[in-house]
Amino acid sequence: MSPLPVDLGDGVLLRRYAMEDLQEVWASVEAERERIRPWMPWVDLVPTIDDERRWFERIVASEDNFEGCGIFVDGEFAGSVGLGTSDPFGVSGELGYWVKATHEGRGLVTRACEALVRIGFEEIGLHRIQLHAVPENTRSRGVA
Repeated sequence: MSPLPVDLGDGVLLRRYAMEDLQEVWASVEAERERIRPWMPWVDLVPTIDDERRWFERIVASEDNFEGCGIFVDGEFAGSVGLGTSDPFGVSGELGYWVKATHEGRGLVTRACEALVRIGFEEIGLHRIQLHAVPENTRSRGVA
């Protein structure tokens, strides 16, 4: 049984994406593209909604994949967070995240990452979880 969704309090929910989220997430990526581009190298790899759809189809198809999760505030998409596990031994993971400008500074990403760290260690059995943050991105460093 999946440990998601997780109620993060105050109307905030962390859950796996569903295909029904594609349009809302894509609209947010498009609206935030220029703002998040310096920190998110994948932005230029998804120039169309079809590219985003292919990613969605991959992550939605796997129940044990935590790479694609959304942060929803009162039902509205607020940001994305994921825990990828790509090392060959399956013992380490990496957190990735971004949040819409309208939701910055509210601790949403921090709470979502704390939930995924718990899942990573307690449910998946990871031994190490890392996070990469550009030194100039003070908010992202604050999450760490």
